Amino acid sequence: MNTLRHLRLIATTCAFVCMLGACQKNAENHTEVTPTQTSTAPQKVDYQVVLDVRTDQEFNSGHLDDALHIPVQVLETRLSELPEDKNTTIMVYCRSGSRSAAAKQILEKAGYTAVTNGGGYSALKDTYKSK
Repeated sequence: MNTLRHLRLIATTCAFVCMLGACQKNAENHTEVTPTQTSTAPQKVDYQVVLDVRTDQEFNSGHLDDALHIPVQVLETRLSELPEDKNTTIMVYCRSGSRSAAAKQILEKAGYTAVTNGGGYSALKDTYKSK
């Protein structure tokens, strides 16, 4: 019995050491990601349409240059204001990224194929020119 216990102990110890080694190997290849790096804000890209889906008041308090303003609440009824070409590159933004996510879904449902959720205005205004 003691021999069997010793073999189990040795096997368990070996398995544990192997797992630690694997964890250490993965830790060496691990890169720390900061909250800033996980932002949905895209790199500076020249989109054909930059769409601000915030309220009139938010838009009037500041917006990206050349942004088309259509509040998300009325986007479905104002799709005719967007280019007919469904492959037009469009970046949608709002205050935090929630309304732009909803707008992205509306646009994709309407057939647009190149829509990016730019996230929130405050993160974008440093990358893109704003008014």
